[in-house]
Amino acid sequence: MSNADTPLQQRLATAHTEPGLLGPAATARRAERHGDHITLRAAPSHPVPESALVLRGDAVIPQDTWPTGSQAQPGDRWVISVPATLAARERFIAWLGDLELPAGCSVAPCSTSDSGLHRLWCIGAARIVLSTDVRIEARHDLLGIRLAQLALAMGADTLSGPFEVDRSLPLAGVPRPNESTHAGLAALVRNAGLTPQPAGGSLPSTTAPHASTQEPA
Repeated sequence: MSNADTPLQQRLATAHTEPGLLGPAATARRAERHGDHITLRAAPSHPVPESALVLRGDAVIPQDTWPTGSQAQPGDRWVISVPATLAARERFIAWLGDLELPAGCSVAPCSTSDSGLHRLWCIGAARIVLSTDVRIEARHDLLGIRLAQLALAMGADTLSGPFEVDRSLPLAGVPRPNESTHAGLAALVRNAGLTPQPAGGSLPSTTAPHASTQEPA
């Protein structure tokens, strides 16, 4: 059901400069399903799409438009690019409100815009509107490492992107993770006060329904 005319849609679309409004509502929504656990998950390297990409198994499938739920397959990972305009934000929220995805799917919002507030808004809006059974990925390669860490405070439950290989100092064997290694990303999650876990880790069984009619606190 579209929520194009609901108070939620109207408030979210104009709240892109108010992370203090969206952040608490989005993180509370994430906690309903995931508690304080953040999944670390590898993803293939690719640029920010003009519209969207579907990651399906090993395939990276470009999309001319944002896909619909009828096109989804279990386990799909959708990368959705949202322009930084009010009209695009309104369209994004209406699209989220209509979206029903199979179990195991995820959405990774991003944008070709350099606006950090807009990209954080995309993460928060997706987490507030979608069912908690749909994962929200913060892609460190598409958002940037620092913004991806901030996206954890906007409700993202998965920190993903290409993982570099963990390296050790010669002889000493002391880990030297840079921030895009598994160890480096895990440290970013812990520094945000959250608990990292590998993809496939156990999660609570409770699932909250689609939230297209709820307003952020």
